Amino acid sequence: MRALRAASGRTSILALSILSFSNAVSLNGQSAGFVDSVFPVQVTPDLGYAARVGASGAALQLDLYEPAGPGAPHLRPAFVAIHGGGLAAGDKTNANIVELCRALASRGYVCAAINYRLRTTTDGVLQPSPAQALQNAVDDAGRAIAWITAQASAWRIDPRRIAVGGSSAGATIALRVGYGPTRSVGKIAAVLSWSGSLYASPDLIDASGPPLFIVHGTADTLVAVEEARSLARRAGAISLPHAVYLCEGIGHNM
Repeated sequence: MRALRAASGRTSILALSILSFSNAVSLNGQSAGFVDSVFPVQVTPDLGYAARVGASGAALQLDLYEPAGPGAPHLRPAFVAIHGGGLAAGDKTNANIVELCRALASRGYVCAAINYRLRTTTDGVLQPSPAQALQNAVDDAGRAIAWITAQASAWRIDPRRIAVGGSSAGATIALRVGYGPTRSVGKIAAVLSWSGSLYASPDLIDASGPPLFIVHGTADTLVAVEEARSLARRAGAISLPHAVYLCEGIGHNM
């Protein structure tokens, strides 16, 4: 386990995150991306990755960020980014997700920021249940990964290097996608948990799973930093490659 108490500035947190995550997604000595921002970023919004899912029949969309300009890599690793919002709010345009996707795309990644089914209020009650909403979101993230894999040649993505991660509830979804009992289609190269948790189920993580990268603020009052330490302890106990960055004095909304 590698642990670091990072400086509180957003720039330093992002730089540390990209350096470590780039190492995690590398394959057979091939660099996952550039440490520094190199390329302009091209965004293709509102691509449909699944149609008429669930009772609402709503199509599911993602925004695709990719490196552009001369010298952009021909074959790129991909990152599927999942927003937070307690399974009842948020969007693929959440500011922290946009910032992360732009930062990674400028370093050679293709990033897909996804929407997924959320809980909605019916007669003053949120529906469906939290457990069902989480399963819906995990299923939707799996659909997005399947879409990215199927579209790999069109977007010049290396299908062996597709990672998934998210913020808050998005991190919990990503952890379930990467380590849950019904793992998504294809091989996940790495998982990013950003202020996330598996709560009472860290044992879902097993030694056959992908490398795990954890970022968490020590002053998080919504998801306690002990959740990050629990994930790291589990990864260490089973010798799963992982890194954890505990960001001193930073709260939940990094």
